[in-house]
Order: sequence, then C-alpha cells, then structure tokens
Amino acid sequence: MVIESANKKKKRDYLMVGVAVSITFLLIFVNHQTIKILSATRAYVDGESRYSKGQKDAGRNLIVYIITEEDAYWEAFLTEIKVPLGDSLARVALSKDEPDEEAARLGFLDGKNHPDDIPNMIWLFSRFKNVRFMARPIEIWKIADQVVGRKIDFGWEVRDKVLENTWDEEEKIVAIREINQLSLELTVWERKFSESLGNTARMISKIMLFINIFLTIVLIGIASFLAGQLIRSLRKSNLALVNANNELDQFVYSVSHDIRAPLTSLRGLMDITSAEEVSPKVKTYLDLMKKQIDHQDAYIREVIDYFRNIRVNSEIETVNLPDLFSFCL
Repeated sequence: MVIESANKKKKRDYLMVGVAVSITFLLIFVNHQTIKILSATRAYVDGESRYSKGQKDAGRNLIVYIITEEDAYWEAFLTEIKVPLGDSLARVALSKDEPDEEAARLGFLDGKNHPDDIPNMIWLFSRFKNVRFMARPIEIWKIADQVVGRKIDFGWEVRDKVLENTWDEEEKIVAIREINQLSLELTVWERKFSESLGNTARMISKIMLFINIFLTIVLIGIASFLAGQLIRSLRKSNLALVNANNELDQFVYSVSHDIRAPLTSLRGLMDITSAEEVSPKVKTYLDLMKKQIDHQDAYIREVIDYFRNIRVNSEIETVNLPDLFSFCL
C-alpha cells in the first residue's frame, strides 16, 4: 500500500509538472499571437493612412487636370489611385474561398505597405475574416473600395471629355464638386475603418491580458503546490535523518557498553588467571588472547572516536603560520 501510494504521488507530481510546462508554452504562444495580431492591426492602420493619402492626392490631381488639361496631372492621378486600388485588389484576393496570397502580396505592395508587414496582414485577414472583430473592418473596407471604383470611373469620364473637348466651364465645376464629394465620402469610411480596427486592437489586448493573468495565476498555483510538496518531502527526509542519527547514537552506546564491557571483564579474568600458578604454555596462550582482546577494544574505541568527531561542529579559526612554525622549532 505504501509503494502504491508513493507511485500515485509521483504520477501526480509528474502530471503537475507537465501541466506547468504546458501552461508555460501556452503563455509563450498566446503572447506571440498577441504580438502578431497587434502588429498586423497596426500595419492595417498604417495602410489606411496611405490609402487615404493616395485617394486624396489622386482627387487633387484629377481636379488640377480638369482645370489645366495637362497630361502630367492625369498621369499623377493614375499613379496615386494605384495605392487604394492595390489594397482593394489585395482584399478581393483574400476574400476568395481559396485566398490568392501572391496576388494579395502584390496588391499590398502597390498599396505601399511595408514588405515585412505583409505576411502578418495576409495571416490576420485569412485567419479572422469571418470573425466579427475583423469582419466589420473588412465590410467597411469593401464599401470604401466601391467609392474608389466610382472615383476611378469618374476619372475616366473626365479623361474622355478632356480629350474630346466637349464640356464647358459649368460642367467642370460640377465635376470638381463630384470629385470633392467622393473624397469626403471616402474620408468618412476611412475614419470608420480606423475606429473599427482601433476597437479590435483594444478588445484583443483586453482578452489577451485576461488570458495571461488567468494562466499566470494557474502557473503560480501549480508552482506553490509543487513547492509545498518539496518542503513536505524535505521535512520527511530530515525526520528520517534525525531518526537515523538517533539509531546511530543507540548503536554507539551499545558498542560502548554492551560490547566493550564483556571484553573488559574477560581481560580482567585473564589477568587474574595469569597471576596464579599456571604452566608457561597457558601463560603464552593467555598473552595471545589479551593481545587479540586489546586489538578488538582499540578498534571499538576508534569507531566511537570517529563517530564523536563527526558530530562535533567545526569552527574556523585564523592560524598565524610564522608563530606556528616558530613554536615547532
């Protein structure tokens, strides 16, 4: 029963250690995922600022193109509109049932996102696109892309009218107002996108903080339990050592009294016998017996002295070697 109980205790301790190690790795994994999610969220927020700047710069260049009808501003419009268009293409590629990560990567690059951020952006979109905290920003993004598409289509209408030279000043003013209206509409959706991602980042931070606190408390509890087990085990070991020392004391006492006493008595009887008139041969035998008894008694005394010496507390003292050698000389 004792062995069975000890085995159960070992299995329980091993299980607790295994759980503690698992929780430690889980904490590392949770923190890694937290950093990854927040990094990707930050990348999307940064991408939104470039998206916003690109569509606004495109709108401004299109307005200047309407006024001046210079091709340089049309080319500038096409260049700047590539930024939100690239992000739009990336969204479409990742929204498919089987996401096209390469097309998404190229789209994000056209959106002027940092190459090191793109893998995390693709991972966050692909992994959580159907989860509410990510689905809402994606829906806003989709609406904004539709407005960008309207701006691109309107830009080509402007291009055709400029090339055909078929409009008057009043139509140009109406066109400029339309471009400004599209830019304002995009600004509203861009702000909503950033706010939604900000709420997502805050929510994830709170959830991950709760998970970290919970796992840390569990880990501390397991560590406390194992420490208690270790302390109890040390106490048992100390108690066993005290009992062993007590038994050793009893043994030394037995050696000192129960074994030496008969030897001393036996030697005394031999001395009495030697004092009487006995033959020389008997005296020789008695002397040999005394030597053996003396040898045995000396061995017992050495054992007792050794035990007493190891029980004495050592004291460290400073030794003056010159004085010591001068005394010896």
